[in-house]
Formats: sequence, structure tokens, C-alpha cells
Amino acid sequence: MKKIVLFFLMMLPMVANADVVKIKYHDNGVYYYLTEYHKEKFAEVTSMSSGKYTGSVVIPSTVTFYNVTYNVTSIGNGAFGGCSGLTSITIPNSVTSIGNESFGGCSGLTSINIPNSVTSIGEWAFRDCTGLTSITIPNSVTRIESNAFSYCSGLTSITIGNSVTSIGNEAFSFCSGLTSITIPNSVTSIGNYAFVNCSGLTSVTIPNSVTSIGFEAFYGTPWYHDQLDGLVYAGKVAYKYKGVMPENTSIVLEDGTLGISGGAFYNCRGLTSITIPNSVKSIGLDAFWGCSGLTSITIPNSVTSIGEWAFYGCKGLTSITIGNSVTSIGNDAFVRCSGLTDFYCYAEMVPSAGSDVFGDAPVNTATLHVPAASIDAYMAADQWKEFGKIVALTPEAVSVKSITSAENPSDRKFMENGRLIIQKNGQRYNVAGQMVKDLSVDSGLRP
Repeated sequence: MKKIVLFFLMMLPMVANADVVKIKYHDNGVYYYLTEYHKEKFAEVTSMSSGKYTGSVVIPSTVTFYNVTYNVTSIGNGAFGGCSGLTSITIPNSVTSIGNESFGGCSGLTSINIPNSVTSIGEWAFRDCTGLTSITIPNSVTRIESNAFSYCSGLTSITIGNSVTSIGNEAFSFCSGLTSITIPNSVTSIGNYAFVNCSGLTSVTIPNSVTSIGFEAFYGTPWYHDQLDGLVYAGKVAYKYKGVMPENTSIVLEDGTLGISGGAFYNCRGLTSITIPNSVKSIGLDAFWGCSGLTSITIPNSVTSIGEWAFYGCKGLTSITIGNSVTSIGNDAFVRCSGLTDFYCYAEMVPSAGSDVFGDAPVNTATLHVPAASIDAYMAADQWKEFGKIVALTPEAVSVKSITSAENPSDRKFMENGRLIIQKNGQRYNVAGQMVKDLSVDSGLRP
């Protein structure tokens, strides 16, 4: 039986004089919004006008209304949300998107086949589908959105397609039945709490393609619990310092490290120095939150982004150096860095700054050192212009400063032949974190 439930005509701003016609209609127990726009005709599966879907539902690839055929291309937001009596669903190859909360709370659903036509799966799409035991995300999907499969406690198997590039916040959180996960090498980022409290997760395989891991992504998993105290790596990302950090700790990240995870050194007050190699691409949110023992930090040229609250409360920091590739600095990144006196920024293009990046830091009395050609741009940029002095990166503008702990009093910064040299533990590095030679020795200038 076919029945029109609602009809309305909506005029949009003129685009080739096209109108949009949208009709709510149902056929064989499935409800749709039918839309005509620019001569295209498509249908979106939607929720019932009253009641909930139950049993087995088969979605056709097309529906016909008054001899006009509409392609079924999407499952709308909340279409099957809370339908605990739904036991099976057939999705046709015509569907390209599954909306937010589309199957949330469908606890009676034990399996679902997502066709290769689907390119997007919305937030909370399958949240709390406790009956699902396995899921395969097709190669057509490029991103797993936040909470997409959270609280699917029955999931024991997840296959992620090799086109997925990012896994969103809490995407698989509280999936207590999950015992192992293999991330494909297409993935570059894993969001905050992505696998938090997956209490059965003992095996995690992360490829070298992953450069960013969010805050506490694997908190509450046996995989993390079984790691030894100290700095834990997840793939090539410095994930988390586990245990209590001793006082006066110096950390040298492994060569080839690609990222510093959100919260990696959260509240590690014993950290007095860290060497970041010129391979790290991102520094996550809260990465050095509360590291009050740090007196200086040098961020190499490889880094492009600094996360929110990354150095929040690092009150011992007097000198901060960031390389020439940083394009964005997150909200509150350097809030309460109350000891700040000098900020060296080698980026010629002023990095975009979130809100209150330097909140409660004494920037009005601190000096910002930037490329000479960019001084005017920094002077005009919000937040950057608040520095008391903005000067060019020249030998005269750069002070010699202690950069590490009292354990290594010879560690320092200085200018040599027009370039900034960082001496640490007897080795010499440039601002990019690359080891450099002592030219005075090599040239025979020293006796």
C-alpha cells in the first residue's frame, strides 16, 4: 500500500530557477523523504511517523511515486534510532550515506552488511547496538565518525577498509567484547578516547602511517595495562608515559617518531627536558599539560600543528622555539606559562592561533623573535601582537639560554655563523632537531 503522509513545496534561492519538492511517503512499511532537485530524484529513508521499525526490513534501491522513480541514496539521521525490535536490515548498493544516530540503540540487530557504495557513516550511527558481533567497514568509507560504534559490547570482530584515513573520537569506545584491532595503513589519525574502556582489547596493531593519536585513545584496555612503565609507543607515535616519572627526567624521543599523542606527558612534573626529532608531525592536545619542570622546548621544522592545551601550566618554561612549518596552534596551548620570556617562531606565515593561546602568560613583557620579513604580519595578528617586543631572528636578537636541566649545565643555545645552535648532552643540533658538526673543530680553528 502506498500513502502520502506529508507534502510541501519549498522555494530556494534561484539556482537555474530550480524548485525543491520534498515529500514524506511510505511504501511496504518503509518511510522516505522523496526529493526532486535540479531534475534529480532521490529518496532518503526516514523514521516512521509513529511507532518503531521491527523485524526484518528490506530497503529497495528505488521507489516509485506517481510513475516517477526515485533512487534510494541515504539513510537519514535517526531513521532507525531506538528500534530495539529491528532484527535485520538490507541496505542496497544505491545508498551512499548512513546518517547520524541512524541505527543507534538497535540492540536486536545482530549483523549488518554495509555495501561498497556507502562513503560516509555518521556520528553515533550504530551506538549501543549491543547485538552486533562483527562489522566490516567497506573500502569506500574514508572516515569513521565520532561514537559511530561506541557501546557495541557484543562486537568481537572489526574489519576496517583500506580507504579509511581517520578514526573519530570515541568511535569504538566501550566495545568490551573486542579483543584485537588491526588499523590499516591508510589511517593517519586516531581520535580522543577512540578505544577507551575496550576492556577485552589485548592486541593492537598500528601502522607507520598513523601520525596522530588522541587523548587516552587506549585508556582502560589490557593492551595498555600490560605495557611496562615508561614511555609507551603506539606504532611510531609517542603515546603515553606510564607510571610516575622520576624527578629531573630527560626524554629523547626515538628517531623516526611521527607524533606525540594527546596527553603523552600529561602532568609529568619530573620532566625537565625533551628532545623531539625532526620527524614528528603533530603534538596532541594536553601533550605536556602541567609539565612544570620544563624550562625550554624546541619544536622542529617537521611539526605542523600544536594541539589545544599542549603546554598548559608549564610555568617553568622561559624559552619556546617552534620551527618554520607550524601552521596552527590550538586553543589555550600556552596558557599559564608564567615564566615565559622569549618565544622564537621561525614560521614566515603567521600560524593560526586558537582562542586564548597565551592566556595568563606574561607576553606583554616577553619578546617574540620572528623572521625579519614577517615582523609586520606578526604585529598585526591577533594574540601575537600582544608580545611586549617583536624582533627579528638575528644573532643580536637571540639570547643564550639554558635549555635543559641542572644535570647538564653545559646545555645551552647560542648563535654560530648566523644560525641557532642547540647544545644538549654534548651533541649539537639546529632548530630542526638535526645534528650538526662543530665547524670550529672541523676547520681546525681550535687548538
